Formats: sequence, structure tokens, C-alpha cells
Amino acid sequence: MIQILWVPVASTFSLILFLRYFCRSRFIKPIGVIAALLSTLFTLIFFISDQITGEGITEATLFHLTYGLSGLNPLNFPFELAFVSGTLLLMTAALAAALFRTREGRLNRLSLPVEATILGFLVCFSVAVHPTVLEINHFLRKSWSPSAHSLNDELAGIDGLSHQDGPPKNLVYLYVESVERLFLDDRVFPGLARGLRTLEQDSLSIRGIRQAPMTDWTIAGMVASQCGVPLATFKPNRNDLGDVESFVPGVTCLGDILTWFGYRNVYLGGADLHFAGKQRFYPDHGVKEIFGVDELQALHGGRLPTSRWGVYDDTLLQTAFDKFRELSAGEQPFALFLLTLDTHPPRGHETPSCKSIRYGEGGYAMLNAVHCADRLVSEFVTRIEDYAAEQRSENELVVIVASDHLMMHNEISPILDEHRGQRENLWLARSAELEPGVVQREATTLDIAPTVLSLLGWDVESMALGRNLLKPAPTLIERYGQARFFTMLQHWRLNLWKTWVPSTE
Repeated sequence: MIQILWVPVASTFSLILFLRYFCRSRFIKPIGVIAALLSTLFTLIFFISDQITGEGITEATLFHLTYGLSGLNPLNFPFELAFVSGTLLLMTAALAAALFRTREGRLNRLSLPVEATILGFLVCFSVAVHPTVLEINHFLRKSWSPSAHSLNDELAGIDGLSHQDGPPKNLVYLYVESVERLFLDDRVFPGLARGLRTLEQDSLSIRGIRQAPMTDWTIAGMVASQCGVPLATFKPNRNDLGDVESFVPGVTCLGDILTWFGYRNVYLGGADLHFAGKQRFYPDHGVKEIFGVDELQALHGGRLPTSRWGVYDDTLLQTAFDKFRELSAGEQPFALFLLTLDTHPPRGHETPSCKSIRYGEGGYAMLNAVHCADRLVSEFVTRIEDYAAEQRSENELVVIVASDHLMMHNEISPILDEHRGQRENLWLARSAELEPGVVQREATTLDIAPTVLSLLGWDVESMALGRNLLKPAPTLIERYGQARFFTMLQHWRLNLWKTWVPSTE
């Protein structure tokens, strides 16, 4: 990428020569000096960014220029540090020589209009069309809109949050990797998800939960559904968040609130916790006990079979049941967050206990994986509900089965694309005191967090960009329409970067 810097570098060098040997106007010279300094600064910014990102100026660069370089140790970049320092020294010396040249150093006298023309030409190529200027302008133009200012108007706080009378409720929130509601449609996939369809009959099913921008991968789906904000990343690889110093510290999430009210919060997932930053997100937001592939292997003496992604779902859900029994025996209310794995695109993974399970003729590995997940998830839910009923705890159990996001591109994408208008996230809520039924709303996963809080007994209408789907207040997608709201979210992207900065409130 740095090859594109030759034009501004050559123009800046020409500008210095012009100031040194040809320019005599006391008005033109200061402008030229400022332009040379700006061009050098832009060149160094582009160079440093390219050394870090490999792609020149990216959104990560703009983020750090806006919010600072906290956590970045310059001593880890000795070559870059030496290059920047040397360049600044040479530029200072060159400009000093140009600024304080002697009369004998002047090779020619030019008229003021000619000097101004030459200066304008050189400034254009050294500053105005500098790659750094063009890239930053591109990001700002993409993210600006007359409606961008309304973000703060729509972000709802949780001040004065109150809990209804009665004992706290326990929560099990199960994200089923990539399993969207279309898989339950027998007209499209006959008999594929009988277990989940049976669960839905006794559940509160919310239909119409669409996938908003910046919520369409696992960690983003978790942030959206637990915090009410899209995950506005600032790195070229949106899953490259394992090394962040803190994970969206500027927002309040479900785990934070549950911790304030004395809950014990646990997360179990089969993949490496460092992938996409789950090892930061959950502890930073009230979930202190977290288990990924390494932690699960340690629990089982390193004997667990794994796929290329991590621990298989049958082992994960058995471990989750054991953890559920442990949590149920404690005195604290609890929240158990789970994430399955074996339906991960592009083809899913064959769970050991599902080797004999095939969907139809078994021609699609992904549909076989979904068929297996349907059995494992429905059996797990029934199992924990039966156990909770046997214990007769005063703490009501709320179980939620949900998509983390819609299924990404995979071998069955042509089938899914044929029904693009019907695609939505799966979301089922179950408890002994919850009346089954269907709630049809125009919503996104941003609306899930306040809805979950409501089911757990809190009186809440909104949380960040989410609105309680069990109350009449319109969601933002209902208020603005899907196309407009999704466009607004894209325009809010840079402003949403403030979620990565700790709140000062």
C-alpha cells in the first residue's frame, strides 16, 4: 500500500525546493511551509497505519486518531519509531534551510501569480489528494448523514431501573449457532427441526426479529442482544478483538445489571474464548466465570474430542447441564449463557453422538448438523426444565433459545436466498409462569436485552437502541422503517465507536 505515497512525497520534495530556490513572497512561503508539514504528517500517519494494518488507512486508524492510543506501546515498534523521528528531523532541517535561505540562494525571480500557481499545484498533490486525506474523507462521507445527530436522542439509559416484587428469576440463555427461524418452517425444510417446533408450541415466540447492520456475526449478535447496541468494530478483521484492553466499556449489558442485583453469571462455549474477544466481553460485563475449549478440556482432563472450531455440542451441553445443577444448588440467582458450535458454516460439524442422524438423504452436511442441533437443544431444554421442576425452587427458571445471527454463506445458501424475505432470527422464551403464544413485531436483536430484563422481572421499556418487545412502545425499526433505520445505523457507525471508550458518567 505504501507505494501510493510516491506522488505526495515527490510533491513535498518539489515544494521544499521551490521554497528554497524560487519563492520570494513573504505571503506564499508560510503557506508552503504549512503544506509541507501537513503532507509529511499525513505521510507518516499512512506509513504507521500500513505497518500495523497492512492496508494503509483503515477505520482502526480513524478510531485511534479520535479516541487515542491507549494500550499501544511505541517501544514495540522500534523501526517505525526511528523512521518517524528521522523523517521529522530531516523535514525540520529542510524547511529551516528553505525558510532562512540567503539572497545568493535564490536562482530566479518569479512573479507573484506564477508563485501562487506553482504553490497551488504542489499543495494539491502533496496535501489535497494525499491518500490519508482521501481515505479519511471516504470514511467520514460514508458515515455522515443529516440524521446522524439523532443517535443520542435514540440511545436510552437505564436510570431508575426497578425490579418487581418476588424472588429473582434464574436465566438460561442458549445461542444456537446460525440456526434461524426459517429452519423451523416445514414448507421449506420439512421435518428438519421437529424438536424446536415442539418447544415453540409451549413458548413465547417473538417473530419478525431482523438482522441489523453490525449484528451479523457471533460476538456482534451477543453484544446486540445483551447490550442493545450494534458492534461498531474498528479493525480490518471484525473478529480480531481478542487483544482489546476492554470490550465496549461505554455500554451497560445484561451481565452488568444482573451482577448489580446479586446474580452469579456463567458463560460456556465450545470455541476458543480469545476468538473475537469473548474472553474480554463477558468478564468486562459481569460474567466472571467463562469456559471455552481450553477450560472445558481442563475440566475433562484433556480427553475431549474436538472439531476444528472446538468442543462438540453434545459434550458442551452435558457440561452445561452439570453446571446448571451446580448453579441450582447455590443460594444466588444465576444466569447461564451458552453458545453451540456444530452448525457453524460452511458445512457444520458432525457431532459424535449424531453420526447416525441424517436429514433426508443426507446430501447436505449443514442440514445434517442443524437436524442434530435440533435434537440436542430440545433434549437439553427439556432436561433442565424437568430438573428445575423436581427441585421446586422458589426462583422461577426462564429459558431462552435464540439465534446468534442468521446463517452466513454456506452450501445451502441458494435455498436460504430463495426465501430471503422470510429470514429472521429465532427467539423462544419459556417459563412455568409465561403464557405461550406468538408476538409479531418488526424488531432486531437490539430489542432483545430490554425484553429479557422484562421477563426476569424488571420494569423496563428501553435499553440503549433496544425496545421492550412485550410493551407497546414502537421499536426503532417500526418507527423509521427497516430500510431507513438500517441506513441510520450505518451512518451512526463512527459515533458508535464511543462505546469503546469508558463512560464518564
